[in-house]
Order: sequence, then structure tokens, then C-alpha cells
Amino acid sequence: MKSVYADKGKMMVSRDALLSGMRELEPDGPAKTGFDLGVAMPGADTLWCPGKQLFMDGLDADERVGCEDSACFIVARNAQLGLATVGAKIAEKTSTDAFKAARTAEPPGMYTLGFDIASGLFGDARLGARGHTARGPGSLGIRAALDPRGQRGFDAAMTLYSVA
Repeated sequence: MKSVYADKGKMMVSRDALLSGMRELEPDGPAKTGFDLGVAMPGADTLWCPGKQLFMDGLDADERVGCEDSACFIVARNAQLGLATVGAKIAEKTSTDAFKAARTAEPPGMYTLGFDIASGLFGDARLGARGHTARGPGSLGIRAALDPRGQRGFDAAMTLYSVA
């Protein structure tokens, strides 16, 4: 089972620039293997469940670190896949220095995901975003579901889009 997840995770990483950037930050060896496992293990799940935790608990300590990072990222991205996808597409089309600096203020990962989700909410509607202009219970609920790194990225995007 581990080798199937690891192979599938590697393939998924090879097709995803953000995951590739995250994987590069992992030390070679078991942590990278764990990262690959964590990319594939959640599938399309949008919530953490005891089965995921049980899988991770069965890994070596070094594998567990990489697995937890990527699995938490995948579950969070799955939960807001539409917004995250739109936000990533906006990032591909936006070349201003301020935007690039804000999106890359922290290493690739949860921060970038939070930034992309907020871009999908508050970005330019002509680029596919929802074009919201103010925060409200919906956007704050999405933000609250992110970990602290994701919340920092979300906040950075709100600041960039001048959301009150």
C-alpha cells in the first residue's frame, strides 16, 4: 500500500508546481517519501478522519513529518478546490511585483494556498474570481478553516485586494 501511494504521490507532484515547490523543501530520504504518501493518501477527501491519522501513525517518524505536511495541505485544498484553482490561475496571469512578493512572502505551501483561496474570493472577476469586496461570515469561515500559515496567506491577499 505504501509504495502505491508513494508512486501515485510522486506522479501528482510532478504535475503540480505548488506541490513540487513544497516537496523540494523536504529533506531527501524518508521525509520526501512521506510527502509523496501524504499527497496521494487523502484522495479527494475534504476532512481529516481517523483513518488518515491511523495511516500516519503507522509511518516512521521521518516519514510522518513529510506526510502530515502534504496530507493536511491536500485536504485543505480539496475543501476549497474551486477557489484555490481560480486563485492559482490568477497568479499565473498576474505579473505585478507587489502580487508576486505578497504570494511568495513565505515558502510554498499552506501560505500560498491561503493566498490563492483569498484570490479566488476577492480577486478580479474578469479573471474568474468571485470579486468580493468585503469580508463576511462566509469568507471568514473559510479563513478560519486554514492553519495559521494559510491564514497569513489569506490575510496577505485580502490586504493586496484592499478588502475591508
